[in-house]
Amino acid sequence: DTYLLDLLSYCNRGEAMNISSGRWGIEQDLPALMKAVSRPVLSDVRFRFATGQDCEVYPVLTSNLYLDRPLVIYGRYPKGMDRVVFQAVGKAGPRNGDMLFDLPLEGTGVKDKTLRDDWALQKVYHLIGQHARRGDPAMLDEIRRTARTYGVAVPHRDRL
Repeated sequence: DTYLLDLLSYCNRGEAMNISSGRWGIEQDLPALMKAVSRPVLSDVRFRFATGQDCEVYPVLTSNLYLDRPLVIYGRYPKGMDRVVFQAVGKAGPRNGDMLFDLPLEGTGVKDKTLRDDWALQKVYHLIGQHARRGDPAMLDEIRRTARTYGVAVPHRDRL
């Protein structure tokens, strides 16, 4: 059930992988995955944005941060904002750890439709997770509105 696996992984800091060659491809793909997650940097990662910065960032619950694997977040910020300041907080082994980022936003407007679409799809997945938790029909309206506004397909639309 890909809907269930996608939803469980997205809502629990995980990631679903499709192995196109079926179960016989697991043995072939597993070593690369294990290598990518073999050097953890931060677990239970959370992002905190400076007060007054109205950024909309997805996924809200990210995967862990590994040295050999990128951690990607997608965000939108209000027009006129010239920089974004945020903190990544998590566990570094038994200790608490954090990193502070102060990034200029000059010249970062959307030039690539793919980035905008990826953000919108992350928002839709977040809303699907909220709907699954709460059963709120208003979430379905927001999912449809977001998909229509950004022109993205709703994953597992037939299951909603």
